Amino acid sequence: MTFSFGIVKWSPTDLENLQTKMRTLLTRYRFHHPRAAKESLTLSRHVGGRGMIDITRLHDKQVKLLQTHFLNKQASSPLHAAVVKADDRYTPLDLLRANENELATDEEYNNKVERK
Repeated sequence: MTFSFGIVKWSPTDLENLQTKMRTLLTRYRFHHPRAAKESLTLSRHVGGRGMIDITRLHDKQVKLLQTHFLNKQASSPLHAAVVKADDRYTPLDLLRANENELATDEEYNNKVERK
């Protein structure tokens, strides 16, 4: 699934629907209680959660890693430079404006999740 994050434009709604489907399946097969907090699934185990991967966070991290890769390689590779120059909102990477998009660190993300 992560291979599609840099190619297919996933909307936040699509990612949330995927998370909901995952929670529904876990509830159906009795791995998650129907009245349990949905945040407990994605909290790490040492905090008391299930430690499952948050798909939205995974998407954001993967896109940022791909952006970083292309931007670092553009100085040494004419192919990467051409791709960065041509990608004006054609892919989810949006390499022309990649420096404007800031990704929260893991610590900031965990603090945000714990506060909810």
